[in-house]
Amino acid sequence: MDELKKNVFLLTFLAILLVAKFIYFPIINWQNSLYNEVTLLEKRVNKVKYILEQKNEIQSNNDKLTLSLSVTNDLFHPKQEQTKFQLQQQKKFEKILIKYKANITKFAWKKSTDLPAVTAKNYQFQVFFNAATLNIIKLMAHLEKSSPYIDIHNFSFTVKGQDKEGLGRAIGNMTINLYVTINDV
Repeated sequence: MDELKKNVFLLTFLAILLVAKFIYFPIINWQNSLYNEVTLLEKRVNKVKYILEQKNEIQSNNDKLTLSLSVTNDLFHPKQEQTKFQLQQQKKFEKILIKYKANITKFAWKKSTDLPAVTAKNYQFQVFFNAATLNIIKLMAHLEKSSPYIDIHNFSFTVKGQDKEGLGRAIGNMTINLYVTINDV
């Protein structure tokens, strides 16, 4: 007993360390874990609040992207075999020229090129024609509003025989780009 009285300070210090080790620090660690969990939940709540506050802007951007995607889809033909696609497009284009009473003097496909940035392939052809100038104007208007879009890469023509009665005849050529998606959509 005398020994214990001599070492009261050390025993008190040991008791304080034991209380700290087995009671105080576990409580502090538990509170820290709860604090971290609450902080994480608050961040999530703030993100959700921010998204809800930005709902109109997000919807607006979504609408813009949807419109942009629909416009983009109008630019591309679906994936097809090259020869089938070229034959189909050549027949289609020849029918359009015939509809506007244009005589085709030459129709030639150029080398196709890959467009990896947009996962598409560019098919290009050149057509030489002659027709009444008024019909050429109507043809160009028709081509400009086609879907999928027909990219008129180059267009040139010469007009002859215009007078008070009419616009005369045009002789010209145009280079057309058509775009086909490489991947299945």
